[in-house]
Amino acid sequence: MPPATRPTAPLFSAGRSVVVRSALGVACIAVCSAALTAQESPAPQRPDPQAMRVDAVSPALQATLQAWYDATKDVQKLEGSHIQVLSDDSFRTEAHSVGKFFYEGPDKGRIDLDPRPESQCRPRARGAQAPYEVTAGEVKKWVCDGTKLMQIDEAKKEVTVTEIPPQHRGENIMNGPLPFLLGMPPEVVKRRFKISFPPNHEPPAADMQRWLADPNSTVMLKVLPLQKQDAQNWSEAWVELSKPDFLPKNVKLYAPGGGSDTMYQFHDLKTNDERGLIRKLFGQGDPFQPNLRGYKAIPMNVAGGPAPAGGDGAPQGPGIVPQPMPQVVPSVVGLPHATAEKLLVARNYAVKKYAGDPTETKALVGKVQVQQHEGGTKLPPGETVGLKIWIAAPAIRQAAAAE
Repeated sequence: MPPATRPTAPLFSAGRSVVVRSALGVACIAVCSAALTAQESPAPQRPDPQAMRVDAVSPALQATLQAWYDATKDVQKLEGSHIQVLSDDSFRTEAHSVGKFFYEGPDKGRIDLDPRPESQCRPRARGAQAPYEVTAGEVKKWVCDGTKLMQIDEAKKEVTVTEIPPQHRGENIMNGPLPFLLGMPPEVVKRRFKISFPPNHEPPAADMQRWLADPNSTVMLKVLPLQKQDAQNWSEAWVELSKPDFLPKNVKLYAPGGGSDTMYQFHDLKTNDERGLIRKLFGQGDPFQPNLRGYKAIPMNVAGGPAPAGGDGAPQGPGIVPQPMPQVVPSVVGLPHATAEKLLVARNYAVKKYAGDPTETKALVGKVQVQQHEGGTKLPPGETVGLKIWIAAPAIRQAAAAE
């Protein structure tokens, strides 16, 4: 069955509770990851020609961007809960997760993700197409304390630790691949994105100030990336902001090349809260200092491979020699599924297999038909790569039974 076509409007709920890893937690984690992957290219890149162009925008959009920035420029802490729905058109699945996040500027973040209770999961309506299969999201936990990135595996009692090089510590979260959590100066936004109001979501022509302050309506924006740092992570975004605080309500990201999208809903958001309500939900005083007593630490180098062992096994820092294991997914389409699994596990990826389409070509049976993240995709260690495996058509099974 061909992949689902991209809708012409975002499928956001209308309620106050908001539906991409949590956008804020992920954004902070992404900043840490971006700092690490920056080490892979020793020479500075020339800026994209598109990124040097600043398009003129309408007065209404200019006023909206300015209001977004003014409302959020003093936010140093943001915390709350979120729902994540990852849709995969190749596998026709929706993975539902729920979690909490905490951000503290400029570079600290934490996200905890757990499978969403089955009773709360509803497949997204897809017009004439049948709904996708709802699957449980994975248990994930990331913590970035500004100096290192920790990916925690509760089941294995392991924590993967990647040191952030000193020259990249303190980088602002808005420089990462998910910049829609807090506003940026309008001129920065226009250099980085092609941004517009989607059809049927334009503000009223008159009395913009009243509309910008109206809590009974939201701001909807369509965003296209102009810079490589964004385009390699997403190809199009829909962003819904509440008013008048201009905090994220819904964020939907389409993957480069199509084939999947991630939707986030945010709720119970708090800014600059000193009472530490979400910190208490994390079960400790400081969400960036998790209790890892009894966990096995696995140091990783900047390229995503295991760091050389040394001393007590602590992370070796930015001076280590990068290993030849890149932080990209290998192409395994056409390989026997067992071979494909070994290759992916060697790159520190988890593997999930699905029954693919039936084939009457005996040589294809048991081989990988489709992989969830195509070869060459940058993907952090510990993530899951789904594999669709060709299965034998009835004719092959009957012939085998007759032999």
